[in-house]
Amino acid sequence: MQKFLENLKLIQHKSYEFNIPKAELVKRLKNKIEYSRLETLTSIGETFKRSDYKYKGFVSNYSFEIMQRRKYNNKFYRCTTAFGELEGVDEKTIVKIKVKNFSNELLLFPVFSFFSYFIFWLISSSAGINSTLDYLIPFMFWLVFNGIAISIYILFTRNLTTAFIKEFEEDLLIY
Repeated sequence: MQKFLENLKLIQHKSYEFNIPKAELVKRLKNKIEYSRLETLTSIGETFKRSDYKYKGFVSNYSFEIMQRRKYNNKFYRCTTAFGELEGVDEKTIVKIKVKNFSNELLLFPVFSFFSYFIFWLISSSAGINSTLDYLIPFMFWLVFNGIAISIYILFTRNLTTAFIKEFEEDLLIY
């Protein structure tokens, strides 16, 4: 599944090298990130929370996890999360990040859609429809509809992942 998500670019890997000590980079990251747990379900009230920080998460001396804060004017909430590792070599710091934008809601849509088609099939079979063509046409519609919906979701989240990486680079890594 991991490789499949990487091929769809819902998980992307980046690496950066800085000419500053690791302690200085950790200090800069901590100054720009609000310390918080990264849970999307408990962040419902975060929309109305006032904060000067654009990102939330935690930073340690060896790794970090960062997510964009939810704001009222965001039309689409981003659940993109950046996981990073910090390696200090002499006066250089190497930052390796993995940006992940995949949630299980993608899996819920086809399952819900299949169950709704199954209920349609039960109702139509109890109504006395016995023709195979009568089942095939709604099933083909169901396949096309799911394919289009999942494709739109993948393209949308891929764009969000790329936008997150650009904002991450501009806001946190470029000084």
